[in-house]
Amino acid sequence: MSENNPFFLWIFRVAGVLVLGLLLVLAYFLITGWWQMSEFRERRRGDIVKVEQTAPDGRSERLALQFGDVEALPGTDRMLLPVESQGDGDGAKFSSGSSYEQPQTRNLIFLDASFAQPHWLYPNNEQVIVSHDPMRACVGKDPAASAAPEAEAEVAAEAAAAAVAIADSPCNEGSRGPTQAVYLTLRRSDSNGDGELDDKDVATIAFVRPDGSGYTELAGAGMRVLDRRIRGGVIGLLVQTGSRVSYRRYAI
Repeated sequence: MSENNPFFLWIFRVAGVLVLGLLLVLAYFLITGWWQMSEFRERRRGDIVKVEQTAPDGRSERLALQFGDVEALPGTDRMLLPVESQGDGDGAKFSSGSSYEQPQTRNLIFLDASFAQPHWLYPNNEQVIVSHDPMRACVGKDPAASAAPEAEAEVAAEAAAAAVAIADSPCNEGSRGPTQAVYLTLRRSDSNGDGELDDKDVATIAFVRPDGSGYTELAGAGMRVLDRRIRGGVIGLLVQTGSRVSYRRYAI
């Protein structure tokens, strides 16, 4: 009987109109989003440079490279310009046919304030740079800014202090000095042989000065860096390798 009741008929019609309206709104947003994404890709496509190069294992790979955004190194007149590979199906590929799903940083260009002397960090774009973080020392708050300890007992004490510092960092953004080094995490080779450079491959830790000089890679695979900081002109790392924890120091 409800199907003949004018009240219920009116309710059904209103509900149908509302559902139709919601479907139209959803379709509008989907079409608008697709159109904007297509326009964005078309604008960006002209900025992509395709490069053929030989991978470390001898295979040929085709990279679609593009510059990222300029990043200032805090407290200096130096800047970084990332070189990124695109992962939209026409990006970084291996001969096996696998490709990156997301853009990956493949190189870094160090720039000065005048942009007159750009310095490329790597001679090729074979590696994937997972992260590049400026390292800045605490100003006036770091108790370890004095001369580095020489005795073995003092080194052990400094390692213990570094372990405590993991949970309680005494330095905030406002009390940090200029960038003294850039901390890099990268992957250089397909260590597990699956045709991709991803988080399953062995990572390499490296440092470089803000001007792009003094590039240094740390020895030892499978390291886990528990804590890192600059103290008195020395980079200190608390490193775990297997079941062993050690404290390493590197002069800038």
